[in-house]
Amino acid sequence: NNGTIESCGSNGGSSGTGNSVGGAINVIVMDNKVVTEIGKRAQNATGAVVETKLTAGGDIKIDAKDDAWLMIIPVCATYAGGNASVGASVATIITTSDVRTYVNSGSVIEATNGGIDVTAGSAMWLLDAVVAVSIASNASGTAAAIPLSILRSKENVNTKVENAKLTAKKDINIAASSDNMLITAVVSAAGSAGNAVGAAISVHIFNRTVKTQVINSIIESKEGSVSIASVGDDLSVTALVAAGVSTGQVAVSGSIPVVVSNSKIETEVIGAASNETQ
Repeated sequence: NNGTIESCGSNGGSSGTGNSVGGAINVIVMDNKVVTEIGKRAQNATGAVVETKLTAGGDIKIDAKDDAWLMIIPVCATYAGGNASVGASVATIITTSDVRTYVNSGSVIEATNGGIDVTAGSAMWLLDAVVAVSIASNASGTAAAIPLSILRSKENVNTKVENAKLTAKKDINIAASSDNMLITAVVSAAGSAGNAVGAAISVHIFNRTVKTQVINSIIESKEGSVSIASVGDDLSVTALVAAGVSTGQVAVSGSIPVVVSNSKIETEVIGAASNETQ
């Protein structure tokens, strides 16, 4: 599953002799569920679990993956040549990603001359550019520009092999992974002969669980290695620019980025898991 989301909110407010108010609100909600299952506990007439068997002379790959590109660009510009000009932009993205790869009871997977990969993965790339420009040219005028970007992301990535047998000549890889890259630019500028206020705010909240489970299963590599892992990678780059100039009364400019990340990364092996060389 691959997705791209662009959220752009922009407004401009201009006041010549009176008052001006402008606003833009953009909200996007994304809910993805990607599931790959082998041997979903099928039963015959007697109630016994039916064996699901996959055999290949080369490699076997069982995978579920969710990729997303997110772009949030709230821009706000106001000008007051008279009394007051106020502008606000709000861009909000809420994402939920549930990615699972399950090899269930009764599954027999054999790569006679190759390797086996059982993986689940989620990747998110976020570009967030928040810009506020506020200008008051009249000594009695007031201009305010406030853009706000909000991202709330929840991820669950799970790879599970339970009551199954995996046999390969080469490497066996069982893994769950999450990869997040965040690039944020927060820019605020205010110029005033009167009063000017510019404030750019970005808030990002990430919650994720990444888990790999091998339960009561036999994992055999004849000539290679066995890898069982859970991986969570993060890269965050933030650029802040704030400028304020006043030839009269007050010019205030501020940039505020907030990033909250909560991650739970687990690998669990219960029962038989082996690497045999013959």
